[in-house]
Amino acid sequence: MIRQGLIAAIFIITSCGAASPQSLQEKTGLNAAIGAPPSTRDFILAAHETNLFQQASLKMGTDRGDDRTRALAKTLSAEGEKRNDSLRDLIQVEKIDVELSDESNAGHANKLGALSGSVGPALVKKFAELHTEELKDAIALFQRYVADGENLNVRSWAQSQLPGLEKSLADMK
Repeated sequence: MIRQGLIAAIFIITSCGAASPQSLQEKTGLNAAIGAPPSTRDFILAAHETNLFQQASLKMGTDRGDDRTRALAKTLSAEGEKRNDSLRDLIQVEKIDVELSDESNAGHANKLGALSGSVGPALVKKFAELHTEELKDAIALFQRYVADGENLNVRSWAQSQLPGLEKSLADMK
């Protein structure tokens, strides 16, 4: 019975991955849990989704945060735009077959909804919490890809982006 369940789980993971934007292994956190690097496609999609979320939430921080949050959001937004532009360039140069959405995934949309419902000190606190969490996740994603990603040029790009992500995380504290 256990063997049949395991076989069914493997079948679902391998067959559903191609239909969704990200593989099921990456989307569910299985790769992260076992320390496996994402595929190049999954890495690109996750990096882009992180950028989308950051840009949308940074706009809220710029528009509605206190002075410190506004200044930080402006800086992080400029860095995020550069990272997203260089990611798009990388996709073209490497001829990576991936379509980037202009809309946040459901998880990020929920986080944005929670942030948009906050005002004043609650917004500042939620903004800092969400960005700290997102930056930690992004750094972990980039580190996993740098360690053993399948495309050397994408690995090099990811490595070049890590110091900026780490600086952003330090700035959030």
